[in-house]
Amino acid sequence: MKRASDTWTYCFLIPVYNHAALLGNTIPQFLQFGIPLIIVDDGSNKENKIILKRIVDAHPAIVLISNIQNSGKGFAIKQGIEYCKRHTIDFAFQVDADNQHSLAAVPEFLNRSKAQKSIKHSIIGYPIYDDTVPTIRKDARKISNFFVSVTTLTPDVRDSLCGFRIYPVAETWKIYRNPFISKRMPIDMELLTRLYWNGVSIIYMPVNVTYPRNGSSHYKAFRDTVILSAKHAFLCCEMFFRFPLILFYALRRLLHS
Repeated sequence: MKRASDTWTYCFLIPVYNHAALLGNTIPQFLQFGIPLIIVDDGSNKENKIILKRIVDAHPAIVLISNIQNSGKGFAIKQGIEYCKRHTIDFAFQVDADNQHSLAAVPEFLNRSKAQKSIKHSIIGYPIYDDTVPTIRKDARKISNFFVSVTTLTPDVRDSLCGFRIYPVAETWKIYRNPFISKRMPIDMELLTRLYWNGVSIIYMPVNVTYPRNGSSHYKAFRDTVILSAKHAFLCCEMFFRFPLILFYALRRLLHS
């Protein structure tokens, strides 16, 4: 049965790995939006676990899923999506914990989602950078965007790596049933690709992005480029087995654009 959009439920889903202090600075901003907040600790060190415990102790409504060892962003998001599924939450608003994305965009993203006719949609952020962004990060995104365009037959991929997006829980959980889904850094790109493949409507919206001067990043240029490239190659190969359905959804998007 089709449900009205005013019955859809939302939560924030924040995977965190040794970014507890940065996340702690933004907790009041998240809470002001009045939707549940789920934090998935992906095996942070002892110091960060202490900070996360303080955050949850100060705000008992926050849900903390804690892991002993680091298994990757993809695995952390899977745990969050699984929690949402068990608690009948329709959409997970995934936000990276590194404090790079402007939370001022949250109301616009939520309103755009609620304005959709079908629950089968995802709102994907594309970054509006200031002058703090490293050039290598911008170049890597262009390459990734190109390959997602190829594997989805979609010319208008705005961004494939932004960690600021609204996932439809039911559709995302279907993707996670695939045993080969990435557990680590390529997950943003892979989930977007597979949402396209499954006929989910993708809407892009801008979000301001700043790289904090004293911020820390887990991005390793060579390592992550190799991992991302390998996943793109895997998806390109898989594309041939899915081509008829990929073509069908691409033509449907073209007709409705």
